[in-house]
Amino acid sequence: MGFDELEFNDRYLRVPLYYQAICWLAKLSSTCTNSPFQSKPTANTLSHIYLPYNKLAANTPFNTTYPQIDSLAREQSDPLKRGFASFVASNPNAPIRNAFYQELNTYKPVAGGGGV
Repeated sequence: MGFDELEFNDRYLRVPLYYQAICWLAKLSSTCTNSPFQSKPTANTLSHIYLPYNKLAANTPFNTTYPQIDSLAREQSDPLKRGFASFVASNPNAPIRNAFYQELNTYKPVAGGGGV
């Protein structure tokens, strides 16, 4: 069992890495206080999921632990309707990166930090 795309016939089971993150988020959203999510999974459903920070999750408010996810869920805003891209480009010794920022900015406005 692993995350790599390997071929060992029936002796290998591939589990995508994002599956672990989805399960952790589901468990955190059901155990943290003040979670913005409507559906609360039962404890038996998620009891098999181990969180490395299990002791902190039960007492931690969701909105302080994950403010970005909390605000997206509470406002019901579409993350795809935000700005096109953001870019931090403040290194004058990286001409290729700065040129890429300029080209990208001509395509669509890019939220950039730093002086280019």
